[in-house]
Amino acid sequence: MELFDLFLSNWPDREETGFGWGIEPTFVFPTGSVVIGETICMAVSVYLLIGFTFALLCGIIVQLHLESFGGRASANSIQSIVPVLGYFSLTTLSTIGFGDLTPSTIQARYAAVAEGITCQFYMAILVARLVRMQ
Repeated sequence: MELFDLFLSNWPDREETGFGWGIEPTFVFPTGSVVIGETICMAVSVYLLIGFTFALLCGIIVQLHLESFGGRASANSIQSIVPVLGYFSLTTLSTIGFGDLTPSTIQARYAAVAEGITCQFYMAILVARLVRMQ
């Protein structure tokens, strides 16, 4: 049996997965643990869910204090700042932080710090868990 045949033998059939192609990528770690593509997709989904949850939190902060965020990307109304807050949240959780939108009030600053810390812990725990997964 060749290596390619051995690799393909680990993939479930179409009936097992419910997907049209019946192929699900598998990642084999040196310890022999297997992480399927569904696990990776779930981890990415949770990561994005954290980001959008913090965008919602920032939206609540903006409703309480319209001047909570300042900078070149700030907006004057709640309707126009919703996409901007999603952008701010995703750049904060990925620790890019371009600096074009900055939190101005103490509540907005604490929310940004909490998001950064939460996502760093999530990534550290996620990677440790995926490596140890059995």
